[in-house]
Amino acid sequence: MGGVRALDTVVGLGPGEHGSWGYSGRAALRSVCAVYLAEGMRLKEQLLFVGGGPRASLLDDLADLPGRDELLATGQLLVHSFGDLETTAPPAVAGVSSRPPAGTVAPATGPRLPVESLRRLAEDALSGGFGGLRLAADTTRLVSEAGLTPRLIAFELAVDAVYATQHATVLCLVDLERVAARAREVNALHRAQHTGGAEPTFALSLSPGVVHLVGEIDTTTAGDLARVLGAYGDATSGPLVVDLLELEFIDVAATRVLALFQRKMSAEGRSVTFAGVGPAAVNTLRAFALNGEVTP
Repeated sequence: MGGVRALDTVVGLGPGEHGSWGYSGRAALRSVCAVYLAEGMRLKEQLLFVGGGPRASLLDDLADLPGRDELLATGQLLVHSFGDLETTAPPAVAGVSSRPPAGTVAPATGPRLPVESLRRLAEDALSGGFGGLRLAADTTRLVSEAGLTPRLIAFELAVDAVYATQHATVLCLVDLERVAARAREVNALHRAQHTGGAEPTFALSLSPGVVHLVGEIDTTTAGDLARVLGAYGDATSGPLVVDLLELEFIDVAATRVLALFQRKMSAEGRSVTFAGVGPAAVNTLRAFALNGEVTP
């Protein structure tokens, strides 16, 4: 799957990739959507734009996309709100469960995981003769001043759970003018990150029942890790495994964050175990009496 990397352009993302991109203002959003989706149009992919506003506003966000109205008329371009994905019950498909995959962590409150809606859209793209699905999602309205919302966590979890095994490319967008203080936390939910020149250091990716920590985490990013883990814990229920196999470095400050997270979840009756602990992190984790599987 690869580690964390900088995303310098919205062109060139491939199937299975899930990136984030910060923009500044409505005009920049229109421009980014046009470039990213136009590449999918040339590749004969199904195009999907998802956002938090009414349909008329979402269509306006695509005003710079060449041939937008024709793409809508032919069905190559689809436009949905997050509410559509969360509340629309997909039709029954033979061999496909109406429930999330076994082991998926379900949100404790709020909307259901849009797993089946996303899976259906990816499958419909292929069965409709397209080369795959290309999704652009403006997640700005799923981020609050207080932090990452359960709806954002549910969406990102569903994307990682479904599209890791589907022929799909995903770019999550966020308006830096509205959520600047939370931009690094949003970025941390993606392995490919647009950081405006700074090298990304870590990512937290999601698969059913497991949080994967990737890259390097130290004093400078421990606070981001704490807030993202806290948001994930608040939005989900059930036992959790934190996989450290792709973690290249972790210092004492970041390890303290993991310890506090485990204790908080334990106080709420939830287990957190750590797996894939490499030699570089063994002593640090043991110093905080963190439990889990240590794999040298």
